[in-house]
Amino acid sequence: MSKRMELKRRPVRSAAKRTISDQAIDFQRYVPTVVSRLSMKLRASAKAYFQEQYDVTLLDWRILSFLASNGPASAYDIWTLGSLDKAAVSRALKSLDGRGLIGIRDVPNRARRRTLVTLSKAGRQLHERMCYDILVRHER
Repeated sequence: MSKRMELKRRPVRSAAKRTISDQAIDFQRYVPTVVSRLSMKLRASAKAYFQEQYDVTLLDWRILSFLASNGPASAYDIWTLGSLDKAAVSRALKSLDGRGLIGIRDVPNRARRRTLVTLSKAGRQLHERMCYDILVRHER
């Protein structure tokens, strides 16, 4: 075992005499840590792939996928139902709108300002192309 991975062995005490300082978590085998690390690696790989292949961010992809799956939605629905950050979604929507991938329009006759976000034809075509390429990539 490498020095970095080596854990300090402590004398074994009965369960009744153990203290917090006697207990240590092996983070190399601790399931939440392993899952978190795997998630970070997959996210980094997806981020690089989407950026290189389609010039979209991972958040852009999630928004396009949300709209393709759920149809037109408010910005509020996108960030709440998608479990996304409100400010990040707002910035991404402006970017996607500027690139012509989505359309944003105000919903009339609402007490609060609401917008409706829809996929444009270009956004739908990009989403379909991305889905196809991703399925092919996952089959390898």
